[in-house]
Amino acid sequence: MIWNRLSQLAAAKERWALEKGVAKGVEPSIADLTPYLPEGFWDRPAAGERCVINEYGSPVQAVLTRQIEDYPAGAVLELTLDGVLVEKASNQSVQRTGASRSADQTNQTSSAAGSRR
Repeated sequence: MIWNRLSQLAAAKERWALEKGVAKGVEPSIADLTPYLPEGFWDRPAAGERCVINEYGSPVQAVLTRQIEDYPAGAVLELTLDGVLVEKASNQSVQRTGASRSADQTNQTSSAAGSRR
């Protein structure tokens, strides 16, 4: 499930920030979060989505590469800071700056099965 994968990623980001004493606005790398995730997390794209880490204090996201249930390819699903999975409005897009690197931009991918909470 996408919700489960994004929950794992959000928890890893939170734990990393707490252990490292990181302030909001700092973005962890995939290498920073890997020790806090299950082994092989980045290698198992179950639904083909790309996870977007974003900076600490911002929600993690998944960009769908194919249609999953009612969500079209290209949809951006976001796990809000209170744990709710929402689809971003079509006029909003995932930032593609240094503060929002997706796993595929480093030749690694992450995914989860396609379901909503």
